Amino acid sequence: MIDVTAPGEDRINWRIIREAHAAIPNVFYKVYKALFHSGYHPAAWKTPIGIVLPKRNKPDYSRPKAYRPISLLPYLSKLLEKLFANRLAYLANVEPDLLESSQIGGRKQRSATDAALLLQHYIERHRQEK
Repeated sequence: MIDVTAPGEDRINWRIIREAHAAIPNVFYKVYKALFHSGYHPAAWKTPIGIVLPKRNKPDYSRPKAYRPISLLPYLSKLLEKLFANRLAYLANVEPDLLESSQIGGRKQRSATDAALLLQHYIERHRQEK
């Protein structure tokens, strides 16, 4: 049986990573900094394991549609991806030429309200210009 609280082939769960980081934070900092600056993502961290979960309240579990397959990646990989995502989100907000100012999706502190206001602005501007 696969323990879904310890995803990934390496079976290292979040609790182990948290305690290791508390014991040797400099090692984690140096490793992740080197990975980030080199742009390298270890192949072993990209290898998922797949499991199939039954969906709730299905009348017939003999049918394939009553199940949902999921892929579990190592937590070390998820941590690296989170660091990349946070760094890219930060750069997207502080570098003026990195993204178009009208880019809303996937950016922090931007919402559907911002998109609606931007659309309203464009409509009003084009009405004035006819």
